[in-house]
Amino acid sequence: MLLRLEFPECSREQLEEYAALVQEAVDEHANGIALGTVVSGVFDPPTIEIRFTVEARSQTEVHHRVALVVGAIEPALPFSFETESATSPARQREALVPA
Repeated sequence: MLLRLEFPECSREQLEEYAALVQEAVDEHANGIALGTVVSGVFDPPTIEIRFTVEARSQTEVHHRVALVVGAIEPALPFSFETESATSPARQREALVPA
């Protein structure tokens, strides 16, 4: 899975701080749901990418688990956000995004 959180007017320092908060939230509240989580900051445009694996028996369960991950992240940040997610592997998702 790949979640992208965009922060349009965010400094590098803020982005790094937010990435640390996201990693901590996932580690503490979504451990066992989001497997192999990697959180990274992209500076142009300011974005945090959260890559993880979800094990599930159905698409419904995948969506539920992604919602649990988002639910773990949102309270860790000092604001609300909208997320764009895909239920395809990150490699396939990246192929859909223009370079």
